[in-house]
Amino acid sequence: MSGNIQIISNEYYGDISCTIKELKIGEETWRYSVSGSGNKVMLALLSNVVGHYLALPLIEQFKDEYQVIALSVPPLPSFSLSGIGLAAILKEEGVKSCDAIGHSNGGVHIQNLIKCRPELVNKIIFSHSLTSLTRRDADTFQC
Repeated sequence: MSGNIQIISNEYYGDISCTIKELKIGEETWRYSVSGSGNKVMLALLSNVVGHYLALPLIEQFKDEYQVIALSVPPLPSFSLSGIGLAAILKEEGVKSCDAIGHSNGGVHIQNLIKCRPELVNKIIFSHSLTSLTRRDADTFQC
């Protein structure tokens, strides 16, 4: 783990423990949780604002098989920037590859990650990942 990551708190929900972290990437601060003790990594993007808390049921189900990194994507000037942010978090956490689950805009953000760094994602699950992207956002990726 890099010195760029700030540990915000350790939180406990029954028998689930989560380390809440922040990473500043450019002007944006990305907040996420890391939980579980498995050998594989699951990247979970379930909501733009409180996604790291919405992943608690996933963490409970998969905590022995996966280390779950659940994030809340901060407001960004363009959707296309999310791939850069996700790749930076995975790099800072020492993740070489992961499985990913994205709900709503989370699925769009994972698609941006795959566009930028396809080798980082093994398996993907998208749910309700439609968005009202502008044509500019859909066509402009910054990797």
